[in-house]
Amino acid sequence: MNSKSLSVGKTVIARNIIIFLIFYLCFFLYQGLAEYDNLWFLLLINTSVLVIFLITLYSSKLGLYIFIFFIPLLNSLTAILRVQTVPIILFFFFAFFLGFILNLLNDDFQSRAEFYGPIKIFESEISRVFLVFVIILTLSAAIAIFRYSNFPPLITNSYHNLKVNVNGLDSRGAILWTLDFFFNYFIGFALFFAVFNILKNIKDVIKALIVLISSTFLTSIFIVYQYFINPYIGSSEFWVETGRLNATFSDPNALGAYCLLIFPIFISFMIIARRWYSRSILCIFFVFFMLMVIFSGSRSALLGIILAVIIFFILGLRRFIRFIKRLPKKRKIAIIITIIVILLIILITITVIALTTNKIKSEVLKIGLIRRSLESIQTFTRYFKTAGPLEALKSISNYRYFFWNQAINMTKDYPLTGVGAGSYVIQLPDYILNQYGFIMIDSTGNYYLQILSEFGSVGLILILFIFYLIIKKYILYFKYRKSLKVENSDKVNSNSSGGWLLIGLFVSFISMILAQFFGPHTNFAEIQFTFWLIIGLMVTFIKIKQVKYMQNSEPGLKINIYDNSIVESNDSFNNNLKRGKAPLMISKRIYFNIVQRISLVVVILIFTSSFLINSFTDLSITAIQNRGSWENNYGFYNVENIQGKEVRWAADDASEVLEKKGSVIIIPLRDAYPVEDAEPNVVKLYIDNLLVKKIKLEDDSWYNLKLDIPEFAGNHHSNRFTLTIVSSRSWIPKELGLNMDTRVLGVMVGGITFTD
Repeated sequence: MNSKSLSVGKTVIARNIIIFLIFYLCFFLYQGLAEYDNLWFLLLINTSVLVIFLITLYSSKLGLYIFIFFIPLLNSLTAILRVQTVPIILFFFFAFFLGFILNLLNDDFQSRAEFYGPIKIFESEISRVFLVFVIILTLSAAIAIFRYSNFPPLITNSYHNLKVNVNGLDSRGAILWTLDFFFNYFIGFALFFAVFNILKNIKDVIKALIVLISSTFLTSIFIVYQYFINPYIGSSEFWVETGRLNATFSDPNALGAYCLLIFPIFISFMIIARRWYSRSILCIFFVFFMLMVIFSGSRSALLGIILAVIIFFILGLRRFIRFIKRLPKKRKIAIIITIIVILLIILITITVIALTTNKIKSEVLKIGLIRRSLESIQTFTRYFKTAGPLEALKSISNYRYFFWNQAINMTKDYPLTGVGAGSYVIQLPDYILNQYGFIMIDSTGNYYLQILSEFGSVGLILILFIFYLIIKKYILYFKYRKSLKVENSDKVNSNSSGGWLLIGLFVSFISMILAQFFGPHTNFAEIQFTFWLIIGLMVTFIKIKQVKYMQNSEPGLKINIYDNSIVESNDSFNNNLKRGKAPLMISKRIYFNIVQRISLVVVILIFTSSFLINSFTDLSITAIQNRGSWENNYGFYNVENIQGKEVRWAADDASEVLEKKGSVIIIPLRDAYPVEDAEPNVVKLYIDNLLVKKIKLEDDSWYNLKLDIPEFAGNHHSNRFTLTIVSSRSWIPKELGLNMDTRVLGVMVGGITFTD
């Protein structure tokens, strides 16, 4: 090995180690924040995390299948065991993703000649937007955390666990909440990247879905147990009293969102299943699945399923007719019988409910989904007749319009950047109290309004563009097949298109992005994982088919998607990509041209500077407490009489909220550090986070500071502002042998007065 190759090898090793350590430290430190109240449970979870990590090191594909299997199963485990809540599925993902990353980095030394090699690859269009959103997400979360910690060391010397809203949430809680949302947004993109790189063929995609359906069946068995035997296991009294069950999910709303995603997958599998026993097993699984939908009491799931049926009908009618015509007579009869049986089950169920005795009917009406649906219909009808359609919609929205209004208000205040990653719920109490005079806390009730309120117009545009690109890839795929005159066959176990499978994935995706108008369902980690798993499988399906079609359409063409030079050396293939006929733009790196790079830098600079300014001013803890009826006072000790003068000692950091009684504030300061020839105490004074004075106390005499109060300070309904005093050094009398006083002392503060 020559010196150049050795140098490159060392550089790659160093890069890989750095990348792995970054991911490891982030995930390990976050996992270290979890609180366990049971030693055996701690050992169980962390042992499982280690096992998943090691399995993924051995085989990324096996690790992925294991992780997929656990997505629906573990979300209520802590409730079942009655132990401290721990985000188990998130920790399992950390283990899987770290193993995947290590495999990926290790494979940099392997051959890149094969298409299905494990080297990292990207869909360049989607990945570019992913990367931009992750940058915005990271900046937003970092600045929000900085804001909730009250800006140390820029303003204060150390971290103070302050209240950050009128509801009493403290800095630690706000920071952890922000971290939760940061990972919630990030994990979707990370799972997409893993799926896109791990699965090699259509059979792998089908296996992933079979694993998901199998664990879904186990979940449905559990909810049957809840319904007939013990509804309180893994659930709360509140949900049981409302007639709703959660199975193994965080709550019934999460279960409803999951059912909405899985329903189209069931339909696709029942269509493409070739053997009678496969279809029989699927039908049994489907019956239990529908029981789970009913027991969840989720109107969103019901509406999503209705929507999915409509979309399936629209997208599939023509394909279904063609498909039926090509089938042998026996299979035609089998499919027709299956459809008739499903319709009969639905009709019989409706008829039985209508004709049963009042006692049986009353029991049926106790089922959460049926009861809530009928109540919603009755409420909507009543309000529609008396108050019009708008009030009718409000009446069945579970007060969502309260939260929609606050998301809109936040957007009006901060249209470019929003209030920060995960910060909608944190800022909500103050907004609600200001507008309505009481406090309510809940999610936005709309995913897109949540994105808009937390990331501003920049974040919403990026998310919508990601969804647009995914829809675009799906449409281009079928156009591309048509342009290549690919035979439209739906036999799953052959090397055909498996079109119904792709339709099922697409319908699932579309159902969720529409359902997100009525709730940010992906705030649940299990739903976020499922949603992005489906997106990843859909795009991976297209990737596999695209390369196959290109190879078939140009015999002898050797496609290496890991090396752009090989791609560009073939004019026919390159022109095919440039004309937009190929749905995916596959590359070994995420590429930005010069215009895109400049635009990206400009957007990031504008977003960051704007959000920093907002965070230091109107969004800061000081500004919010000034506008509200609560306050954080720290660092000032009780009033003492020293040499006939009433004074207060202040620690190295001290802050309090004052009522503005004039345009000038007078603050007497004295440094009483009892050590001769000590460095002068440099004191900084802030008004609402603005540095208004920096003074060096050269001796132990009193300094009477007259400070003009900025016009923006106290410009609130309460006429209040926050004064913060920060000393460059502090001391403890006991450590100097003066007395037993253990207080941390910075500067002595006399009586504060105002004048005009």
